[in-house]
Amino acid sequence: MVLQKSRIRIHARLCQALLFNAFFTGLGSIGCGTTKFFWNDQNISSSTKNKSPLMNKGTSKQVAAATGSHGNGEDSKPNTKQARIDFMVVSAEQYEAIEDYRSAMNKYKEVLKLDKNNPIAHHRLALVAIHLSANQQAEDHFREAIKWAPHDEDVCADFAYWKYLNGVDKEAMDEVLHGLADHPDSARLHGIKGLLHSRNQEIDLAIREYQLAGCSTEQAMANLGHIVLMDGNTQTAAYWINKAAEGPSASTAAVKTQKWLGNAMLERTSGDPVFLK
Repeated sequence: MVLQKSRIRIHARLCQALLFNAFFTGLGSIGCGTTKFFWNDQNISSSTKNKSPLMNKGTSKQVAAATGSHGNGEDSKPNTKQARIDFMVVSAEQYEAIEDYRSAMNKYKEVLKLDKNNPIAHHRLALVAIHLSANQQAEDHFREAIKWAPHDEDVCADFAYWKYLNGVDKEAMDEVLHGLADHPDSARLHGIKGLLHSRNQEIDLAIREYQLAGCSTEQAMANLGHIVLMDGNTQTAAYWINKAAEGPSASTAAVKTQKWLGNAMLERTSGDPVFLK
């Protein structure tokens, strides 16, 4: 079934469900690496814990690395300054966990008073700023984070994805390629590269990147279809979603989206909401 764009009304709530309820079949979380970035059907339930499947919470890996990057490399015990930094980072993480982003931001800024070049604080401030719709702050802190941690996979991936969300595709691709130079097997970076190719409807390249991110062929086709749908090309999106929903290896997410498309089509033609079983 190929749906003509003129015959179907995709509601805002459908697009929101696709993005925030992880109907996408793959890309997991922007953030500190506690969740994988590629979408797959097995990760759908866990990724719905976040407001967006592309925003991760938690700084556990970075806190663990803090002493090594900013403490005394010769001593396993952090110095007093480092201990204070670690404590403030953990406190900020706790505020993030309860979505008190203002308090989290203040804690990370306290870290910067002790260490103005701290890449963890700059990285987390960028992510917190996104929650607060403070785009300029997000960009400023991303740039500082990438300056002081140029080879960090998570910083590169998060900055690239943020650029993708803001439609700065060339710069997003530059960040992806920068990251892949250091981390050629990064599922997150290949996933973002797939997003960029999907937006440009570079079909073969997009599917290949999703597969490099760990997706099956069906999951890759579903990812492609969902991104094209979000960009408003319903006909092309429905084609790939339908293909992804076929056969014994069908993508679970694609099957769900297929039903949403069917509901929207029936509502459009009948005038009343219709819910498929």
